[in-house]
Amino acid sequence: MKNTSQFTRWGITLVTCGTIAVILFYINQGQSNASVGQTPPELPEMVEAIQVSSTIWSPKTKALGEVVATRTITLRNELEGSIITLNLPSGGEVTQGQTLVQLDTSEEQARLANAKASLELAEIELRRNKQLYQQKIVSQDNYDKARIQVTIRQAEVQAINSLINKKTIKAPFNAITGLHTLEVGQYLSANSEINTLVGIDQKIWVDFKLPQQFANINKNSDVLIQSPHSEQSIKGKIVAQNTLLNKAARSLTFRAQIDNNQQLLKPGTVVSVLAPTTEPQEALKIPTSAIMRDQFANYVYLLTPAKDNKNYRAQRREIELGGEHGSDTVVTSGLVMNDLIVSIGAFKLRPDMLVTFNPKAALDQAAE
Repeated sequence: MKNTSQFTRWGITLVTCGTIAVILFYINQGQSNASVGQTPPELPEMVEAIQVSSTIWSPKTKALGEVVATRTITLRNELEGSIITLNLPSGGEVTQGQTLVQLDTSEEQARLANAKASLELAEIELRRNKQLYQQKIVSQDNYDKARIQVTIRQAEVQAINSLINKKTIKAPFNAITGLHTLEVGQYLSANSEINTLVGIDQKIWVDFKLPQQFANINKNSDVLIQSPHSEQSIKGKIVAQNTLLNKAARSLTFRAQIDNNQQLLKPGTVVSVLAPTTEPQEALKIPTSAIMRDQFANYVYLLTPAKDNKNYRAQRREIELGGEHGSDTVVTSGLVMNDLIVSIGAFKLRPDMLVTFNPKAALDQAAE
């Protein structure tokens, strides 16, 4: 009997514990189901936004150009002779009128002295005949012959001076010389190449070619020149264009002029030219930082008001781009004026995501 009572008490205890465990299980399950049924609140992502604005933009095309000196000349001697004076620095500066090369003129100098003496004698004879002619002692014929002799002797002096001048090679303008190997005493045959002079000017030209569809670019249009050894662009202006298209390439050559006060660009340098293709026009611009790219398209996130009228929803909008405009990029399609887009932080968004931003900062940035 005693054992039976113990088993009965243990049985009641086990049943009671089991009942309590079942009750606790259902209570916890009910609380879990209640928590699953509730949707957690959606928190907006913080970004920076800006309104699409307009700018004056000119579509541009890029081409390669070559720097051309406004004044350059290759010096050659017209007459043969030996060098007796050499004042031609290699790669140095020379001034206009400076004697660079003097060839031997000893023979011409001797002939010049003889010609001057003959001229002096002819002038004395002319004065004598003039006095006699006025006194009616000599005829008109004798006087005319004396006068003609003076003219002949003067022409001889001028001819010899011309030969001497041709053997004196001077700088036609302020310039920088090229390298040479000339030496005093060296004999130069006629038409020998002496040196190449490049003018020292504040302006320099850039010649470049564009396809025939851009042949109607207006003269005086602004261009940007990018040199290979500088990150800064140089502003220039188109000053001339060729009259004929290149038949082989169907291109037209243009000439731009730029400032070269510091002599940074050397003739023959290949540069990049950014030239306008149409007249300036109004276009939409957005910050370059707002543009997202994938393998399919360029796009931005357009913001539209959410249902709570406090935040916004981000919508992907594909766009087509024009050229860069400073820190902005021109948009040719996909957006309209005053569209609100994400300018910074678009990388962390996905379509239809809830976002928020400072409206005042966006308006201030758009105004700038």
